Amino acid sequence: MTTRALQIRDAILTKLRAASVAGVTSERVFSDLKPALMSTLRPAIVVDMGDEEQPVREYTKRRRAQSITVRIIEDAADPYAALDPIRIAVQALIMGQPAAYSITSSSWSGGYLTCNVASSTGLSTGSKVTLANMQTALNATWAVHDIPGATSFRIAMADPTLTDGVGTATDTTLSSLIDSIEEGATSRERADLDVPIGSLTTTYLARYTTTAELLT
Repeated sequence: MTTRALQIRDAILTKLRAASVAGVTSERVFSDLKPALMSTLRPAIVVDMGDEEQPVREYTKRRRAQSITVRIIEDAADPYAALDPIRIAVQALIMGQPAAYSITSSSWSGGYLTCNVASSTGLSTGSKVTLANMQTALNATWAVHDIPGATSFRIAMADPTLTDGVGTATDTTLSSLIDSIEEGATSRERADLDVPIGSLTTTYLARYTTTAELLT
């Protein structure tokens, strides 16, 4: 699996865990099916990277396509009644627009800009955010340095000379890693035949381009 594929997987895991999508809290989101089945926490979501298509070479670039499997599991007499709404919520989060946050205030000190927002950011260190609508027309993408609190984050930058901290921040972590993502088929199956666990599995296809590979 390529480094980019791992980054895409981790970005999706982070989004799902931060959002507690459809009430599925962070400890119920897994990157491997086995620990999800061993856990008693239900429902649960498993994100796994599938096969990567052979890259298409274009001069010094390579266009790639990576499959992603998102499995939602539940044990109940009729598990699919509970799984369908979760699948729809997961689909909206993965395919939807990047999360946007309203910056209520900001301050700069010691090489870091601290942004306070109206609600929990759901970001993590290393997330990519695009800042816009600031007084000084600051509109660029930055990496999150750390998260001082649930409603604030910091990025490293030279003095932005802000006169007004009010603006917006958009989480562009996933969109910075891929060019596009497509939803494929959804299938129903039993995740484990020995116990009544139902599973809804949806495949996605992420497309992206790498540029640091010279042709031979």
